Amino acid sequence: MPILFKSSRFGTVELSPEQLLHFPLGLIGIPGTAYALLLPREGALFPWLQSLHDPGFALPVVDPTLPYPEFQLVLDPQDERLLAEHRGERRIYVTVTARPDPRKTTVNLRAPIVIVGQTGFQLLNLAEGAELRAPLLAGERAAA
Repeated sequence: MPILFKSSRFGTVELSPEQLLHFPLGLIGIPGTAYALLLPREGALFPWLQSLHDPGFALPVVDPTLPYPEFQLVLDPQDERLLAEHRGERRIYVTVTARPDPRKTTVNLRAPIVIVGQTGFQLLNLAEGAELRAPLLAGERAAA
């Protein structure tokens, strides 16, 4: 059964049960454990994690393989065991930090968000080269 949620960024949105996510360990530096994954419009590249605790907080995320086809996720064995406790499709997103100058927009490859079913975790990526502030745009990576 869908629920209505009033977001300050997206207005009143109808959320299906499949969009609702629980982050039992929360997100780094952000209060709350209940979120919804919203796609603001059909075909949008950036879904948003909308806090269900704070209608004013939404975080843009992206599939890391879009800007970084070579993206690898290497987790501590304890984190792998944590994920193995949950059933469902595994999806990976990285947070996007937008800047007024799009060339300075970055993604966080160091602490990706891993969603298994409807449970999410922000985990430490141990892969070599997993930067905290990696340029989103390919041209900016070449210039760095």
